[in-house]
Amino acid sequence: MRIILEDDNLGNALPIGKHEEMVEMIEDRLLLEIVEKRLKESAGERTYSLEEVLEMLGITEEDLENIEVEID
Repeated sequence: MRIILEDDNLGNALPIGKHEEMVEMIEDRLLLEIVEKRLKESAGERTYSLEEVLEMLGITEEDLENIEVEID
């Protein structure tokens, strides 16, 4: 999965060295939103392990390693 944020001012507004932190925050937030949506859809009162959640979403470890977010 590749996500490109297109905002000319965004890159200029961030201090040097903060781009990576922002990318990590975006990646984490996207994953959390996907998981939250899927759990709401299942509407069950159950605790899921991370492995179960990733399996439900069809996300492999390799997928997680290959998520790229670029600030353009």
